Amino acid sequence: MAEQDEGRRYASHRLILPTGESLRLQVVHTDGQGRVLDWYPLKGEPPMVEWLPGTIVLSDEEGITRARHCPSPAPTPRTHDSPNLC
Repeated sequence: MAEQDEGRRYASHRLILPTGESLRLQVVHTDGQGRVLDWYPLKGEPPMVEWLPGTIVLSDEEGITRARHCPSPAPTPRTHDSPNLC
């Protein structure tokens, strides 16, 4: 039987949600296809979490939430003409 892909977990200083809300010290859990499954506060040093300095930005693409990493310094919101934060 094939082993199921558990995805990956990433932690960062800042997480920006698709709504624009900014959260500090969060873990983002993705599946094997890069889709975001969940996010939650970083507590202690959990095993199997890769640290990404800077910001993780979540975006909804056709109903699928995806994450991208923006290294430090943290991105600043842009105008509606250029919505990408990185």
